[in-house]
Amino acid sequence: RNIVVIFYKRGDRESMEALDLLENVDDDLDRISVGMVKISEPEAFKEWGIIGSSAVLYFENGIPNTYSGDVSDERELLKWVKKQFEGDDIEEVNSHVMEKIVKGEIGNKEEYGEHEDAAVLFYKKGDTFSNKVLKAMENIDDDCDQHGIIFVKIGDEIKAQSLGITDLPALVYFEDNIPNIYTGDLRVERDVLDWLVEQLKSDEIEEVTDEILDNLIEHHPILIAVFYDADDKTSLDCLSALESIDDDLDE
Repeated sequence: RNIVVIFYKRGDRESMEALDLLENVDDDLDRISVGMVKISEPEAFKEWGIIGSSAVLYFENGIPNTYSGDVSDERELLKWVKKQFEGDDIEEVNSHVMEKIVKGEIGNKEEYGEHEDAAVLFYKKGDTFSNKVLKAMENIDDDCDQHGIIFVKIGDEIKAQSLGITDLPALVYFEDNIPNIYTGDLRVERDVLDWLVEQLKSDEIEEVTDEILDNLIEHHPILIAVFYDADDKTSLDCLSALESIDDDLDE
């Protein structure tokens, strides 16, 4: 079931006022079969990376989408929830939730299975090119759902930089917490979808940048890195041979 969760802090005036206003949309949400609950436990704020005195998350198939508008504006919130329920927006997550997704800690197992993979679109808020890419990616979100691919977006440049991602927007497919960066044109929707499906079904060695490699070396006690020349046939032949043992190394 789709559900809206209101995070609030007891004793905080603004938070309590926002909560009172949001109570007014409960019946409207019931009419579209979307549940609404509230929670004030500090542990829940920490678990979902909530900063501030109040926040609203919309959960679909166990994946949260963060409401970025004014939580005290119940009409705008209702419009946003209906859009999530009826539309195909890619879920917006924070860095904490992103980590939980790529580690397979959240996500409806009936929908996505026992996964440890996800596609994450890193983008720059307010950037014209990022907005164009976001619009293109929204068009394949339904297709990703049909293939069982979790697809989320995050507008956190600091998180991107911590992973060695400096050029935004960037699409990264995480498998077993290892990032694989898409190197094609993010505006060509069909190519992006084909690549995502290929990542889900195949076992290619992940392509990384120098910065990501440094990050992986720091956090993985054992790691094999293959350096190759994309313009050299012998190098590519060797890479192709090594792809065949990638599964054995995973085991």
